[in-house]
Amino acid sequence: MSHDAIKFALNCKGLLPQEKLVLIMLANHHAAGTGVCVPTVSRLAKDSGMSQQAILRWVKSLEERKIIEVIRCKQGRKRNKYNIIGLIGRKNGGAKAQTVVTARSWEVFWEEYPRKEGKAAAERAWNKLKPSQDLATAIITDIRKRTLVDYNLREKRFIPMASTYINGRRWEDELTEDSHKEQRMDWL
Repeated sequence: MSHDAIKFALNCKGLLPQEKLVLIMLANHHAAGTGVCVPTVSRLAKDSGMSQQAILRWVKSLEERKIIEVIRCKQGRKRNKYNIIGLIGRKNGGAKAQTVVTARSWEVFWEEYPRKEGKAAAERAWNKLKPSQDLATAIITDIRKRTLVDYNLREKRFIPMASTYINGRRWEDELTEDSHKEQRMDWL
C-alpha cells in the first residue's frame, strides 16, 4: 500500500463514485517500490463489494479517461498490471523521472483538451511550463471540469487555444457553475 497513491485517489476530482472506489482499491494495492498495482479482478471485486464485470467496466472507464494505464498480461494466468497515471515518475524524483512525467502528462493533456489546434505551440508552452506531477494533475482535472461545465456550452471558436490556456495559466481562473447557468439562460 502506498500512502501517496491513496491520497491521490481520494483527491481525484470529477470521478463517478464507482470509478473513485475502483481507483481507491487500485491505490490500496499500489507498490511504491515498483510503481504498479497488481491485484486480481476477483480481489478488487471482493474488496469493493462489486461484481467482477462491474470492476472490468470501471477499470475500462478509468483507462479511457487516462487516469490509469492497464498493462495487459498475455501469458497464461498472470495478472494485469495497473499504473496510476498521476503517480508515474514520483518514486525516483530525478530529472529522468520528471521527463517521463512531463511527456506522459503532455499526452494526457492534449487528449483531454477539447480544441485540437496549434499542437506544436501548445507543446512548446507545456515544455516551457515544466509542470510537476501535482500541477499536471491539477491542469488536467481543471480541463475535465471545464469540459463538463463550460466548454460544452461554447462554440469551438470561443474555446481558447491550448497554448493560450497554458501560457495564461487558465486553470487558476475561477470556474463557477452559476455563471454558466446564467449564460445558458441568455442563449435560450
